[in-house]
Amino acid sequence: MAFREKAGKFGMYLLCAAGGAAALFLLLRYLLPAFAPFIFSFILALILQKPVNFLEKKCRVPRALSSALLMLLLLGLLCRGIAALLAVLIRESADFISELTSGDADYLAEISALADKIGGAVDRIIRDIFPAAEGVDTAGMMRSLFLSALSAAATTVSRWVAHTVSAMPRALVFFIVLVFSGIYFCADYPKIRAFVAGKLSGRLKKYSLHIRKEGIVAAAGYAKSYFVIFLLTFAELLLGFVIIRQKYAPMLAFVIATVDILPVLGVGTVLLPWTAGLLLAGNGKKALEIAAIYLVITVVRQIAEPRIVGSVTGLHPVLTLMCMYSGLRLAGAAGMIVFPIAAALALKLSQAFSHDGGAKNGEPA
Repeated sequence: MAFREKAGKFGMYLLCAAGGAAALFLLLRYLLPAFAPFIFSFILALILQKPVNFLEKKCRVPRALSSALLMLLLLGLLCRGIAALLAVLIRESADFISELTSGDADYLAEISALADKIGGAVDRIIRDIFPAAEGVDTAGMMRSLFLSALSAAATTVSRWVAHTVSAMPRALVFFIVLVFSGIYFCADYPKIRAFVAGKLSGRLKKYSLHIRKEGIVAAAGYAKSYFVIFLLTFAELLLGFVIIRQKYAPMLAFVIATVDILPVLGVGTVLLPWTAGLLLAGNGKKALEIAAIYLVITVVRQIAEPRIVGSVTGLHPVLTLMCMYSGLRLAGAAGMIVFPIAAALALKLSQAFSHDGGAKNGEPA
């Protein structure tokens, strides 16, 4: 009987998890794009509740006025930061494409030298195995392959810049909706909360408070920890690139730091092949500098990451990786972020409800 009860509970948990995953997939795939400005504006309204309440109660500022002023101030600061970052990235991307297409870039000579060395090594191996292949220009083929890959990368970057520019009208509409909905949410938050609470029964209200509390803790902790890791990695890369006088330092630091927060990947995905390529090209000094940057970032990460992340999610690393990968495959980049948060929330709620149920049955809490 005990086995059947445990199996039944496990099946129920599994069914709830499957239903939650399906609902999350539908939310991210179909509903999130349509309701994105309202979701973001509600999150901003939650952030502004304490300062709005302070201005309303202590300074006697009307709630609607303080909500509008603080929302506009917060959005203005966010937009200023995003605009500055985009301006740097677009300017450096344009300079990079210009150098690449003109053929005057210094690193093109390094790539050609690297292609010659790799091609020469491959050519010797082929001649040893297949003597009839004498005279094949393997180095030239490798050089053409590398340059074609760079040209394709430049085309991709230019398309991204063009897509970003063409998306500006939609971004403007998104921003206008975000501003107005954010002001309304912020000003009427007590009324919205009272309305929702009035529609819930006592037990459902208690569980909804659990969901709200644990959801905010899980989401905020997860987002904060990885944002801090991203900023730390970006700052280390930018400082290192500036010290070694690497061209396009902000753009490279941003791209590599973004790769670093993706599942499985890390800064070594970019820096280690870069170091190996520089060594093969005969640029030992630059290879040593890039390797030193990688070592510093790795050491700092090993020391700082446990303190930053800690036990925020409470998930086993394998389960976290599974959630990130499945989220990436099912719902793209947003799923990679949301799925681990949802799993951490489900774990915390399960622990809270189990604790609540044990207390009701007279078991020790």
